[in-house]
Amino acid sequence: MRLYLVRHGETEYNKKRILQPENSKLNEEGIKQAKKISNRLKDIKFDVIYTSPMERAHMTMREIAINHSQTKVIVSELLSENHIGELLGLSYQEAREIRTKHGFMTYRPKRGESVLDTFDRVGKFYDELLKNHENHTILVVTHGWPIIKILHCIIGGVYNREFYDKHCHDNTGLSIIDIESKSRKVHVLNSTEHL
Repeated sequence: MRLYLVRHGETEYNKKRILQPENSKLNEEGIKQAKKISNRLKDIKFDVIYTSPMERAHMTMREIAINHSQTKVIVSELLSENHIGELLGLSYQEAREIRTKHGFMTYRPKRGESVLDTFDRVGKFYDELLKNHENHTILVVTHGWPIIKILHCIIGGVYNREFYDKHCHDNTGLSIIDIESKSRKVHVLNSTEHL
């Protein structure tokens, strides 16, 4: 399988570094970014496009899909961003401090999920990919935490802050990875050449 991972374009919340609601939309810059990643991927023949149902990822996917009108699009709840519950509206730094204080990976805010909950969910998606798309070219348009988990499944190693910092994607950052039964090859990681 050749896997293309794309993070959604910028939102006003991203710009302000604030945890955002599930229905946040791309801002003007995010729409431009989505058009640019769409142009970069226009000549790739995808067998399937997967996307998160959250609006910012869905808007990014729709821009890309303009050049892939014959490609099947599958919306998967498993690709949703970490459900942040009562952390909504906090700055990234404030949320990090709360999570760190209560157990970064295991803290579950009210009406939300822990990072481990998100990782378990996204891990199921990755297992389905491996099972169903051995010889396919797949595009996944999603969010920061799901991309981190997918990369962790592929690359392996200890998940810690260094792993996150090294593999966190910019808005419309692109990674391309070949996944064979016994090998993995990363071609690009969080590439933003199109911007």
